[in-house]
Amino acid sequence: MIVQTKRICAVIVSVAVGMAFSGCGGRARPLQLETSTGKPEVVVKASMKAVAAYLTSEMLTGDYMLKSQNPNVIVFNRYSPYQINYEPVPGENRVTYNLVNAPGGVRVMMTMVNVLRPDSAYEQITSDQSKEYDAASSYQIVLNRMKYRLETENPGTLGLKLSGYYADRIESVDADGPAAKAGLQAGDIILTADGVAVADDPVANYALILHHQAGTTHELVVKRKKDVTETVSVVFSPIEEIPGKSVSSAAGAPASVAADATFNVESIGAAISGGRIVSVTADGPAEKAGLQAEDVVTMIDGEPVAADWVQNAGKLAGRTNTSVVVTVKRGEEEVTVPVIRKNP
Repeated sequence: MIVQTKRICAVIVSVAVGMAFSGCGGRARPLQLETSTGKPEVVVKASMKAVAAYLTSEMLTGDYMLKSQNPNVIVFNRYSPYQINYEPVPGENRVTYNLVNAPGGVRVMMTMVNVLRPDSAYEQITSDQSKEYDAASSYQIVLNRMKYRLETENPGTLGLKLSGYYADRIESVDADGPAAKAGLQAGDIILTADGVAVADDPVANYALILHHQAGTTHELVVKRKKDVTETVSVVFSPIEEIPGKSVSSAAGAPASVAADATFNVESIGAAISGGRIVSVTADGPAEKAGLQAEDVVTMIDGEPVAADWVQNAGKLAGRTNTSVVVTVKRGEEEVTVPVIRKNP
């Protein structure tokens, strides 16, 4: 996530959400989220496995890497080097999801920090943006969208992206999607949805505008020119694939991710898709151990890989400065090597 904030004007670009908030406004904004911790959190009626699958797919699609994972904690990161005294210093943006069983499902709590000299004896958290509304609201939208998609029997989509300081402007519409077919255009400002006026809160507006079942019809009033408004009826279409979604949304339901999902396992320096190593980082742990692109992972620490690659990726990631034994098939040959997990 790339975040730039100012007191009056703010810009938030959330890769994971696929939407942007920007603007310069005088309307009041909340100082922090209205949650028990003031940080992004949600309770989802789904299995912990389904929640982990959804978050993993969402973050990896958003250009993050999987740093470490256990059944209750998933950590993602991406590099954000600092300049100190004109010298580059390693840094990272670190996003942590804590998953705990709670009444009604799985409680997911999120923390986002910027870290200087990660995984060293001098590691330092330079900022915790989890309670800053401008930054935290985009991740609250991620969590709310996950709850909507995993709990709703037939969630729908309009095929559009929202932008604007209050998430009330249409940034773009998908060709041949429901929004385009209804005549909605990039640049339209949404004034009401089903007769309810948009709020000064992007979290509320995102749900008001986009969280509806497939096949249902909803009415949007939009402003297209200075003083010209139009009323548009839109029909939500089904979402073709939802990471973690199963036939049943019950708490014990199994999770699934796309078969070709790519897992960037940062601690071993390898990208893996469907069990096949897609690439290895130059001079990284996997390459140093002798692993190669096109190797197919068959065993991890002496155990056959599971069908669920969310689980396998978590086993590979582990903690830095520990080892994991990886067995791969390379042509007709089987190769087993120990890989020392490191932070590049």
